[in-house]
Amino acid sequence: KTYPLVEVARLFPRGDVWYLAGLSPTALAHDYGILVDPDTLQPIEPQLEYLRDSLKESRDERFKRDTRQKIRELLARAATLVALENKILLFLDRPHPETLRKLYPILSHDVYEASYRFTDRKAKGPLKTVHVILRGWPAAVFVRTKGESEADRWSQTVSRFTTVSPRMDTRKYREAIRLKATVKGLPGHVAVERLGLHMEEWARQALRLVRDRLLDIRERVRERSGNPKASMFWIPFY
Repeated sequence: KTYPLVEVARLFPRGDVWYLAGLSPTALAHDYGILVDPDTLQPIEPQLEYLRDSLKESRDERFKRDTRQKIRELLARAATLVALENKILLFLDRPHPETLRKLYPILSHDVYEASYRFTDRKAKGPLKTVHVILRGWPAAVFVRTKGESEADRWSQTVSRFTTVSPRMDTRKYREAIRLKATVKGLPGHVAVERLGLHMEEWARQALRLVRDRLLDIRERVRERSGNPKASMFWIPFY
């Protein structure tokens, strides 16, 4: 069921597509988040690196004690930022229900930033509250198989997505068999030519050019409007 999604996603820049499978809210923060100042949303890693380097170079015990305290305070206050703008979230399996619930405000474009908290523990350390900030409006794609339960949650999801119900018919099966026969039955270079796969690199470059052009337009819109989250899209039927 995910085959066509993965095949199309291969044409997009690798860093733009997140291939997700059963991702929990905790994993979303750990795998894709960076530590930031919760007020400015600027990464704290440069400041941490400076403090740690100072700690290594100093022989003054009082200075070292104060520096360790600054590091602890910096980490305790920090939030985890998950930057979703310009990303394609491709769920290879049914999304974790709680992850989807955390993403609802972003997927609905209700807010540009949404936050949540969870308790976490590293190794045998104490429980710690982690503050996560989701920022930006991504594109999200996932597949749901017929017959899945939790109809109420599904109705919540449908309201935030464009839904497509593919149909399987004789013509579709026949084309799939022809495709497999071409791939398996012809020499590699002949199959590539026959299927038009030699145009893949051209398609990647074309997509990247369109993407870069759209991003450039959007940045100019935001700069001129003074709104850091302004959209360049409008409804032309007004």
